[in-house]
Amino acid sequence: LGSESCGWGQSECFKCVNSPLEFQVKTEGGSLIPFSCKSAAQNKLKNKFTCSNEGQVARHCPKVCGTCSEYGCSDSDGVFFMRNGKEGKCSWLQEMSEGKRIKQCKKPKVAQTCRDTCKFCE
Repeated sequence: LGSESCGWGQSECFKCVNSPLEFQVKTEGGSLIPFSCKSAAQNKLKNKFTCSNEGQVARHCPKVCGTCSEYGCSDSDGVFFMRNGKEGKCSWLQEMSEGKRIKQCKKPKVAQTCRDTCKFCE
């Protein structure tokens, strides 16, 4: 992962990073389950790979999925889980006032998940 100090518009920190936050994926049966980029990496090693999951895993975990050129500077488009257990989406950041958005984007885990909205690559 990138430097822990990376946040709002700190391009010198840019590396292709996976989101450190868990997110929801839909199973073949239609259930929603929590998933992480760490799980995606383990699945990759077992040849049970999930990066083609409608682009959701590829967007959330571009480093694991080898999709840095496509999604390394894009927002994750799934529902993710904050440290307090609350659900979040990058789209809710876009609806905030700029001051509130910047405050959220200063949190490295949010910046590494909502890379476009938080200007992680700029």
